Amino acid sequence: MLLRGTWNTFGNSGGGQSPYYGPFSKANNYSVFIGLAYLGWRPTSWLDVSIGRVPQPLFTTPMVWDSDYTPEGAVEKVKYTWGPADLFATFGQFVYQDTTPSSGSQIIAGTVGDAYLMSSQVGVNYHLNHDVSVKVAPVLYNYVGSGNSSAGFSGPFVGQGEPNGLQFATNSTGSSTLPGSQGPGSSYNQTGINDLFIFELPAEVNFKIGTLDAKVFGDFALNFEGSERAMAAFKAGEAQGAAYAGGPRNPFPAGAQLSDDKAYQFGLAVGNNIGLAYGTTAKKGTWEARAYWQHVEQYALDPNLLDSDFFEGRGNMEGLYSALAYSVSDAVIGTLRYGWAERINQNLGTGGYNADLPLPNPVNKYQLVQVDVTWKF
Repeated sequence: MLLRGTWNTFGNSGGGQSPYYGPFSKANNYSVFIGLAYLGWRPTSWLDVSIGRVPQPLFTTPMVWDSDYTPEGAVEKVKYTWGPADLFATFGQFVYQDTTPSSGSQIIAGTVGDAYLMSSQVGVNYHLNHDVSVKVAPVLYNYVGSGNSSAGFSGPFVGQGEPNGLQFATNSTGSSTLPGSQGPGSSYNQTGINDLFIFELPAEVNFKIGTLDAKVFGDFALNFEGSERAMAAFKAGEAQGAAYAGGPRNPFPAGAQLSDDKAYQFGLAVGNNIGLAYGTTAKKGTWEARAYWQHVEQYALDPNLLDSDFFEGRGNMEGLYSALAYSVSDAVIGTLRYGWAERINQNLGTGGYNADLPLPNPVNKYQLVQVDVTWKF
């Protein structure tokens, strides 16, 4: 059993007064938020089962999963070595949103709903020789249930903002408590999880450059229901635009964008401690340099899981991420990061919600310089 806090230990992931509660958190007020708390069972050398709030179990990238998230639910891992190939499979059943009813009437009316995320991944890490290995692991994500409107997951994702002077008091679900619904710039549903059936293909090649470790990595994702998600966004946006008190407005002047359903990333990492830039390891005097290019179309991924530190956790953005990390001791890591991005499809907003910068939508250009000092204990 392990019990530990990660980035924040106290408070809800949205705060008691915030309209947004992130995935894998309660839609209610809590005084303590535990980052990791789970039980593990390993009946054989090839099977590992965990239940609770677990470390990220999948082989993935920040393009799909913010590294801050620790999902809650059950995970089954299978592994088997066959010659130079390490075969593995990971199955996850996660409670995406667990809503606590505030009254019996909510239960009777059926207005409280939970949402679940199912993942299935199979992969191989093939060792070509002592210094070179190739890892590939496709994964499928399926969303079950629509969630509760008080946390913003129910109702169709729209993602539009204010490209045409639109300012609405409510969003397409009729609730004024969804993310960005009470101010200009992000007036439509930014967090809906409808029509998401995602295929992801992460891969990496590990090798040596002299005495240094190096990694070429990439990721590709396709939402099989991307066109349905786009059409649902178009219809919901039009319905709300028609009801605008100041006269009908069209949030989709160029019509539904049915082909914006893909995302990809490719990059390179070099150093004598690969993973240091993400704080996964720490050893005095080691370093890592990492950079990647990322392209995420509006309807390709779950906007609630995108990396919120870079590209502002938004869809319809592409750009560059770079990082340089150095470990001054076995417990202290200093990291310098730089990110630059811009909007992909000028006919769409930049869907998603981040409390750091909640109102601007669309985000046309984005730059961020970040300096971190991490103490691991």
